[in-house]
Amino acid sequence: MKLQRTIKLALKPTEGQKQILLETIEQYKFAYNYTCKVGWEAKLWNGVELHKLTYYTVRNETSLPSQLVISARVVATESLKSAIKKEKKGSKSRCPQSNNPAIRYDKRSYTVWLDREEVSLATVKGRQKFRVKIPDYFKQYLDWKVTSANLKYDKKLKGIRKRIKASKQNRRWIHSWNFAQLQQFIEYKAQAKGIRVVYVDARYTSQKCSRCGYISRSNRTDQSHFVCKHCGYSLNADLNASRNIVKNYLASLQKREVGTGAGISAPVGRRQPSQCSGATC
Repeated sequence: MKLQRTIKLALKPTEGQKQILLETIEQYKFAYNYTCKVGWEAKLWNGVELHKLTYYTVRNETSLPSQLVISARVVATESLKSAIKKEKKGSKSRCPQSNNPAIRYDKRSYTVWLDREEVSLATVKGRQKFRVKIPDYFKQYLDWKVTSANLKYDKKLKGIRKRIKASKQNRRWIHSWNFAQLQQFIEYKAQAKGIRVVYVDARYTSQKCSRCGYISRSNRTDQSHFVCKHCGYSLNADLNASRNIVKNYLASLQKREVGTGAGISAPVGRRQPSQCSGATC
């Protein structure tokens, strides 16, 4: 098994380079959206056919180098395939569009020297070199093989529960997205340490007493305190919930063993890591 890591780095462009990057992103957006429009109208996601239908138009309408024109077409092809298949299955779907696409770079369109803290990117003004800062934690990956990279212009990397003005539905979506990212990070770290991540039903774990099992919303007196209304057991609310999660996991193992006779799987062992991808923003 090969481990893959994504290193997120911030470019340090000059003011002139910043404008070049913004123009490159803008033209890449045109290439992506135009290819999606052509493919959607023809209900086509074949890369070769889309290349024939869009390549020369995009080259004529933009200053993008050929590598980025092809990159935009590849990304658009992937989006079209998903959208058109969804529509054919009877689900609602629409032509993929993006206002701020991430530019996908490969070995033909970018070079990175982690030890020199420098990266070279293809742009509308030719190759441009940028300085980057490698955090100390990422220096453990200096000798790894670098593969692909995404360039993303991000004005806002927010906390899990930033106060926002949004509808109840949108707040739920935003919070769920952030916790999903936290979940991904946990899996990411666990894999590197050879630790298996298991998911269990977390319903009522914050309302249930980890000592007697009594469930009530009133057990949670506030954000950080738990006091059972049945037995009087008191402790930190998060600690109580975590103990309930452990109990749910152990109970699920017992059910599995009774039903199938299966034992507990051993943690996945760590093998020699070999590659990483860069995400510059």
